[in-house]
Amino acid sequence: MEDGYLEGAVWYSENDVASTDRHGITLKNGYVIEFDECVRTWSEVYGMPENMKCVGDRDITEMTFMFFTLPRPVIIRFRKESRIREFFSKLGAEKRFHGFQRKIVELGYTTFDLT
Repeated sequence: MEDGYLEGAVWYSENDVASTDRHGITLKNGYVIEFDECVRTWSEVYGMPENMKCVGDRDITEMTFMFFTLPRPVIIRFRKESRIREFFSKLGAEKRFHGFQRKIVELGYTTFDLT
C-alpha cells in the first residue's frame, strides 16, 4: 500500500448511496464500493487476516464510515440535523448510522469501530 493512502479519501454523503447488496454499495453516480476489494485492502493496511471480513472503519462520533477502496478510501458521512429535529425524528442520524452498520453485518461483513 502506498504512503498517504488514507489522506486521499473521497467524501460522500449518506444521500449519495443508491443501494447496498452482498457485492457492495452503489452510489448514485454509479461508483461501486466493492466489499471484497475493501476486505483485501483493509487487511493489508492493518496487517489483519481477511477472514475478519472487515470492509472499513466506522466512527459514530464523526458519523462516518471509511471504506478501503482502491486507489483511495471512500468516506460516507451521516448528517445530523438540529438538536430539536434529531430529538423528534423517528430516523435520526444515529439510527440511520446504526441501520447502515446492521445492513453491512447482515450481508456478512463488518466495520472496525474507531470510537
